[in-house]
Amino acid sequence: MTIPAALQRRAGELLASQARAVSPAQRAARAMPLSQFVRWAWHVVEPDTPLVWGWALEAICDHVQALLEGRLATRNLIICVPPGTMTVYCGSPLAGSWVRKA
Repeated sequence: MTIPAALQRRAGELLASQARAVSPAQRAARAMPLSQFVRWAWHVVEPDTPLVWGWALEAICDHVQALLEGRLATRNLIICVPPGTMTVYCGSPLAGSWVRKA
């Protein structure tokens, strides 16, 4: 399937405009480690639930960050923890929001 040149140009323009629309707060968030970003953004994801931080969450964030930055030997990461330990938040919505753009 080929994408028409006009559509490709428009997509490039939209992506370029998004890159310029990064606020100072977004730049600061992208500069911090994933673990710090998770603590910083927790109140947005779960406003009624207090965050209880511990070494396990720090380790999960460090490994997810290493995976996203390509610092793991393979592109696989399996996190085995009991339900309710925030793995989903660290690995999906928050990590996806944190991903550093080049």
